[in-house]
Amino acid sequence: MSNDYEFSITKVNYIINRLPQDEREKLPSNVMNFFEKNSNEELLSEEFLNTQNIFSLCNENDKKFLKIVDYYINGK
Repeated sequence: MSNDYEFSITKVNYIINRLPQDEREKLPSNVMNFFEKNSNEELLSEEFLNTQNIFSLCNENDKKFLKIVDYYINGK
């Protein structure tokens, strides 16, 4: 897996883990496992962890993964 994708997966996993429990429960376990197993929290910068608007630091790959999460939480 490329570092760009690993970093995107890590950022999305970070975001998922900060969602309210009822929204996280909508995600299938295989989706949760994918993000959990393929993330590397050592890649997260202080800027990312301390920003008030995480989405402002998201790139196109991040947004693609977030669309998957949104699909399960909010439907089509």
